Amino acid sequence: MATPRDERTRRALVIGIDTYAVKPLDGCVADAELMAQLLRDRFAFEPSNIRTLLNGDASRDAVLSELDALVDLTGPDDVAFVFYAGHGSTIEDASGDEGTGFDNTLCVCEDPRQDVLDDELAERLAALGAKTPHTVLIIDACNSGTITRDAFGGTGRFTASAKRSAAAPKAKAKPKRAREPNAPAVAAPASTDRYVLIAACRDGEIAQEASLPGDENVHHGALTYALSQELERATTGDTWRDVFERAASKVTAVHRAQHPQLAGAADREIFGLRELVPMRYVAVRDRATDSVQLAIGAVHGATAGSVFTVYAQGTKDAGDATPLGTVKITRVAGMTSRATIVEEASAGAIVDGARAVETQHAYPTPPLAVQLVAAGADDDALDTLRTRLKDEPTISLVRSANAATVRVFRLAPREGVGAKDPLPMLGALTKETWAVAGRDGRLIAPVAQLASEDDVVALLRKRADYMGALAIDNVDPASQVRGKVTLEILRKESGGTWNPLQTDEAAGLPVVDSGDVLEFRITSALEEPVYVSLLDFEPNGAVSPLIKGNPIKLEPGIAFDASKAGKGRGFRMAWDGDDAVESFKLFATVQPVDFSFLLRAGEATRGATEEEPLSQDDWTSVVQSIVIRRKVDLSADGRSVAVDGAALTARGLTGTVRAFGGPAQRAAAAPAPSDALTRAIEESGLATQQTFVVTDAVSTADGTRGAEGEPVIELQVTDPGEGFEQVVLATDAAGVVSWHFAPQLDPAPATRGDEPPGPRTRAFTIPAGAASPDAPATRGLASAIGEKLIKVYVFPAAKAFVGKLTAQYGEQIELKKTPYRVRTFLPDDYASPDAQELGQAEWESMGRGRALLMIHGTNSRTHTAFGQLPRAFVEAMHAQYEGRVFAFDHPTLTHDPRQNIEEFFRRVPDGLALDVDIICHSRGGLVSRILAEQHASFALGHRTMRVGKVVFVGTPNNGTRLADEACISEYIDTATNLLNVVPTNGVTDAMTYLLSGVKIVACGLWSSLVGLRSMQPGGDFCTTLNAGERRMDTQYFALASNYTPLHPTLARLAADRLVDKVFKGVGNDMVVPTLGVFEENGSPYFPITAQVTFDASDGIPHTGFFQYPRTTEQLTKWLAT
Repeated sequence: MATPRDERTRRALVIGIDTYAVKPLDGCVADAELMAQLLRDRFAFEPSNIRTLLNGDASRDAVLSELDALVDLTGPDDVAFVFYAGHGSTIEDASGDEGTGFDNTLCVCEDPRQDVLDDELAERLAALGAKTPHTVLIIDACNSGTITRDAFGGTGRFTASAKRSAAAPKAKAKPKRAREPNAPAVAAPASTDRYVLIAACRDGEIAQEASLPGDENVHHGALTYALSQELERATTGDTWRDVFERAASKVTAVHRAQHPQLAGAADREIFGLRELVPMRYVAVRDRATDSVQLAIGAVHGATAGSVFTVYAQGTKDAGDATPLGTVKITRVAGMTSRATIVEEASAGAIVDGARAVETQHAYPTPPLAVQLVAAGADDDALDTLRTRLKDEPTISLVRSANAATVRVFRLAPREGVGAKDPLPMLGALTKETWAVAGRDGRLIAPVAQLASEDDVVALLRKRADYMGALAIDNVDPASQVRGKVTLEILRKESGGTWNPLQTDEAAGLPVVDSGDVLEFRITSALEEPVYVSLLDFEPNGAVSPLIKGNPIKLEPGIAFDASKAGKGRGFRMAWDGDDAVESFKLFATVQPVDFSFLLRAGEATRGATEEEPLSQDDWTSVVQSIVIRRKVDLSADGRSVAVDGAALTARGLTGTVRAFGGPAQRAAAAPAPSDALTRAIEESGLATQQTFVVTDAVSTADGTRGAEGEPVIELQVTDPGEGFEQVVLATDAAGVVSWHFAPQLDPAPATRGDEPPGPRTRAFTIPAGAASPDAPATRGLASAIGEKLIKVYVFPAAKAFVGKLTAQYGEQIELKKTPYRVRTFLPDDYASPDAQELGQAEWESMGRGRALLMIHGTNSRTHTAFGQLPRAFVEAMHAQYEGRVFAFDHPTLTHDPRQNIEEFFRRVPDGLALDVDIICHSRGGLVSRILAEQHASFALGHRTMRVGKVVFVGTPNNGTRLADEACISEYIDTATNLLNVVPTNGVTDAMTYLLSGVKIVACGLWSSLVGLRSMQPGGDFCTTLNAGERRMDTQYFALASNYTPLHPTLARLAADRLVDKVFKGVGNDMVVPTLGVFEENGSPYFPITAQVTFDASDGIPHTGFFQYPRTTEQLTKWLAT
């Protein structure tokens, strides 16, 4: 793309921060300097209009002040550009507008903590959008945890989440500005057609850093590196989407777990400017006797051997100008190159400020950067390998893991895998072992193929050839072929139709199973024929032709299917390794070209000589990549298998396991969570880390088993890192959902130097479940279990920089979702979460006579607990109590019932006399009993309280074992499955409240669940409540249920998890023992006035009372007498 020729002003704010106190970075200042240079030299931004904030100058106040200045200075249709490279993070949300409970931030300082909130950025973006549609925002940072697979990979631009303190930043209204004529008084949020946003990665991913080829000491962000290359090469008419797609593909190909994001006016021309000068050049600097420095380096794609023609400063069109001479690059650094003067029109003609235009590009094979790691093994073998690799022309040895493309390990024998051991997927090792891992921490080849140093050298040679070939690209902006030849991959479906591959949301690439049949459709939009060749870059490092023989001549406008060069039946994919990326590269040339040099065996070496036909003729290349996955067999003997970076071990069962990404594939593969649970998971900020589907599972009589003798799957996954927690959800063939928790890890040890800390893993044990409902009733040596979906979720847990989470954090999690509120309960709002809190007038009304108070149970709110009551019943209660019906919302997990009532009285106006009857569900009955029996023990002031009647509905008046710590998993699973099968009103909300408990347990904060523990049989709360003397005249009534589940899911859950372990044969409603609702328990208030028990024929589970007509009939009867 040429330099813009346009009178509109272009302004930029460029920010780069490396010098963090806790987690310093290494490439952000370099990113900022590179971007400023690109704006200045490539896109004609005046230096005076580029504001740069680096390191300590980029304080929170300075960043916000410069953003405000950019808004003020920007005129109609000007260009506004903002670039940030540094740490991204999260902070607890104060405004309530974030579904995760956290604001995304730019962390400009760690100590003291300074964050620029996403809300503050959005406000400035909206203000810019009100003035100009030409706003560009590029963020090379991240806002989620480090999910690495091994002790390897570039530095991640992430810092730990922060709790919001009183001094924490809050988005607030900005002072009013003088408005432009006809500007709106209040700026609306920026419309997506007013800006372009490019972000380094998704939420839940890391924005990676890496060193540059040719200059190991210079680091850049992966996004900035790739994007700057594409911006440098952009031509007239290129859009932001064009350059983004090319850059993003390069980032994800190297950093598989990083997926850059694009939003806004993506199809607008770069910077929205159309009048372009047709010459692309780089500046000449630092003239020496026989050489010059060029303002182009490895980050721009410069290569040694490339030739530039030099013209005078100010030259706009090389075609009409006289050259000053030619130079040839001899050494490439990160941002600049040194070039020897080959010829000169006259002595000294080439001077600083001249313009150099590339006329011949050299395509050397990039060196493979290799780090050698002695993981407890003898150094001698590594020293020998190091000596051999020094002479390899395509391999460079580096000391830093951040600079490496691959790491070669010499592993010592080990009996098992510790938290710090590298490559945990290899498990125990009986001898010293060679292993080679890629950037993503996955093995490049099975260790069985690396018996000697020769095998390692051969593998590295092959890998270097592979990467060099895949990297070949024509960067000539004058190419007329570039972008005019396309490659589309189609898959043959079961009905014989061919459909284009779709990108998998989680994988970031299309996902193909081994055995799928693919077709490769090539189309040309050129007006002249081209010759096409298609190569398969296989995951094992092999490069093979899909179009065999000579290149195919492709006529204009013709779509050609590659398999037609052979039998025309498509290509069947085959793969028996771990999930891997497979790439297909299309070459299109004006003249036929022999690409056989790319197909040489790995043992061969290759120099850096450019293949002449490629440099002389116009050509282009197109790369399409897929993820190819295999089925991995599970054996019952406890042998671990590696799948998608995790390790799975089956005990007492066999089957196959596959890793999946996006929701569509997941749903097609195995029973998925209900829609309500899926929505609740999203709203609760749980992000999918990995998904596995176990199929054809069969329980066997041989092999080892779990601790309780049942078949289990042990899953070992990478710990998400500080500031994040992990939980596993499993669904079996019967639809039973279960949650699984791993033991808490100690804080990560500090590390020194440039070595990243070793990976830490978490281990989850998942019972495989019994046979599916359709399985035979009798069992032999083997029994079908069926399918099982396993999902690993991560979520932010706002830890301090050091130390463990406290019980108060568990309280914060719950209060975020279920704060205290005394609310209306009207016929028009009782089933809605949006009812109004009682004001002074409503309270005074409640005190004018007998009132009815509704109190919900655990993991609930008023609208979810009572929303299924018939409207006619609510209207009848309003008529009976003359409109005095209200409800009490409160947390149920981290506050006990006495704390609940203390908060209730804080909301009752002083001087008010209350006389109430109560309908309460589940644990709400314990809250009601505190109010009825112990209200005199509270500081009432001038308030008075009387409770006439209380109707317990499924209340654990003598506790429930589901509230014991040993049964916490059974409690959460029972509540989840009941809501799945017998959904309440507002079931997604109810699921969300339940997931607060899941998070608390996953954080290891059982100690904070004092509200749940209040239901423990024989626990301190129940024991105290059911003792003492009777001092009040309250009458108690009760509805209980002895429920026999008939639904297959609940029946399976009860049989496997509840009958023996929890209830031990005692009748129950799946949560509370039936007799415990009303039988004597030591309290002087028991036995109660009256009770009704629903039996199995009524079919009433714990969550189903209020949709049953007999319930409202009995409530009406008792409250009327």
